[in-house]
Amino acid sequence: MAVILLGLGAAGTLTAVTISIKGSGEAARLTGARRWLVSSADYLASDSVARVACTSGESAVRSAYETAVRNQTASRPAGWPSTQISVVAPVLFWNGIGYGSTCYETSGLRLQLITLRAVSPTGGQTETITLVKRDG
Repeated sequence: MAVILLGLGAAGTLTAVTISIKGSGEAARLTGARRWLVSSADYLASDSVARVACTSGESAVRSAYETAVRNQTASRPAGWPSTQISVVAPVLFWNGIGYGSTCYETSGLRLQLITLRAVSPTGGQTETITLVKRDG
């Protein structure tokens, strides 16, 4: 009877260890995604990336920023393709009161609200961050 109880206890412990290892792997991937997002948001908000005028259209603005963050690879987690990060549509533009889809570039209102999304290669983890892009 004692041998059976020890066997059951060992099986339970092994299951707990396996779950812990899997959980720590997921936590590491999630941490990598967050680090990549924060680094990419800092880079995109910086003067290193030129602000794209909204007069070129929302899709052109979004595409230019997405290319910029995908080309910045310093903080990308190992094994993650650059396509795992994207700029979420739509990029919104400041109207003096809030953010909306209308461009007021010619009125001197140049702030842009941009959301970045990183999705793990397995699709199991998604993280987002929102930033404001302004003139340098």
